[in-house]
Amino acid sequence: HDNANYVATGGDGRFVRLYDITSGSVVRQLSGHYSPIWSLTSSSCGRLLASGGVDGTVVVHDLHTSRALLAYRPKEMQLPVTSMAFSRVSNELAVATIDGHLRILNLDDIMQNINEPTFEPK
Repeated sequence: HDNANYVATGGDGRFVRLYDITSGSVVRQLSGHYSPIWSLTSSSCGRLLASGGVDGTVVVHDLHTSRALLAYRPKEMQLPVTSMAFSRVSNELAVATIDGHLRILNLDDIMQNINEPTFEPK
């Protein structure tokens, strides 16, 4: 997120780690994947972080609560997720896989349950 002092990393560990860039320490560790994580993106408000795995799984995390709000892996998406982006004008997440296909996930159900717009580390 552009206004935060945090950076998220994925990789082979199957966890997303959120680091404080000032201290270099891990402030959160997010679970939900069973394969390495190749792609990460944050929502424009900074509240959500999506992670994409080698097995095609997309997990949407709430950074305020550290909960996984959605784990999504349809049959047609069993290829590695290579890129993702949240829409700035709607509750959608664009997901690209290694074969060059793009899928749009509608996140309206998740977004209706989120009341607080910003991420504040605990």
